[in-house]
Amino acid sequence: MAARTVASDGSVPLIGVVSDTPLQRHLIEHALRNKGYSIAVNIDCNKLSQDRLKNYQHVAAWVVIIEDESQGDPLLEQMMDTFDVPVLYGLGAAPSRQHEEYPRWERRLLQKLLDAVGPLPAGDEVPPPRVATLAGSRFSLGTEGRPASPINNVQLSHHIRPAAPGDPLTRIYLLVASLGGPDAVKRFLDLLPAALPVAFLYAQHIDPEAAEVLLRVLGRHARLPLKRAQVGAHLQHGEVIFVPPDQELDFDEDGAITLSGKPWPGPYGPSIDRVMMNTANRFQDAVNVIVFSGMGCDGAVAAPILKAYGSHVWAQDSAGCASSSMPDAIADRGVVSFRGSPEALAKKLLQTIELEEITKRRTQNHAQP
Repeated sequence: MAARTVASDGSVPLIGVVSDTPLQRHLIEHALRNKGYSIAVNIDCNKLSQDRLKNYQHVAAWVVIIEDESQGDPLLEQMMDTFDVPVLYGLGAAPSRQHEEYPRWERRLLQKLLDAVGPLPAGDEVPPPRVATLAGSRFSLGTEGRPASPINNVQLSHHIRPAAPGDPLTRIYLLVASLGGPDAVKRFLDLLPAALPVAFLYAQHIDPEAAEVLLRVLGRHARLPLKRAQVGAHLQHGEVIFVPPDQELDFDEDGAITLSGKPWPGPYGPSIDRVMMNTANRFQDAVNVIVFSGMGCDGAVAAPILKAYGSHVWAQDSAGCASSSMPDAIADRGVVSFRGSPEALAKKLLQTIELEEITKRRTQNHAQP
């Protein structure tokens, strides 16, 4: 089946293909063209410079398969500085078309693309709005023209005592996101200083295969270390713990991390509602939440419960989201007290901690005889 011609209304999504091997580029394009997608560009990742990427703002989604992981990180960071579209990454290399695993790989690719850009229109039928489900190994990338993340020179305010090993756990912020989340969370984390007295849990809807490269990309400029959740570890101020997408995370009575070895309940991993509840059940009013870009309404059930504990519930502003339905759904519950860009959310967090630290010291001083 030949690829369809792109209609003037953009009804047939244009797809970009990037790989470091000719065979992978051929297999991906063959699968997409047979399904009816139009290919905007099929290119070697070594030839895809920052300037060249800017020529492809019309691409609706990218399929990226990089066998050499050392090339994948820089490429993804370049894309984060250029686009605000889904990128399917972590699908695994395509087997040959004669291999018994090829049909399974092809179905997975096509399902991810369907999730990312919606179904192809049939005939002259008006296409439905593009829908991106929460599942999928994709990064929704940064706004066109946004400058690359600078090296982080943010310093901790002199009013805030730096986090130290063994400090009591008094402040937890859940960073929750789906489509568009990686770019937003990166922008947020890049503006936070080292030794900030906050323990972060980052819950991102993503395929497990893409988790490792996501952590590397997010940590490129961040001053706070990003770590995978480990059984028996405790949340620590000044660290970001990545919630596994493929098994449920909880805490034992001593606050140590437990991993169930079983999938999260519901259709998406991790379940943001369950992350909120598991953390709040153990740490109660120490838990706060910041909701970044995402589709769907995951988190809208648990957010009011956290608010009842007295937690801060903040969200990214709708205009800056790749998809705003998740933060909007939680805001519609009447529990969000602040909305802003990732940069504004970082500033709000630092101001909030500074005020809390000043208030705590004043209270301690007044209590002294």
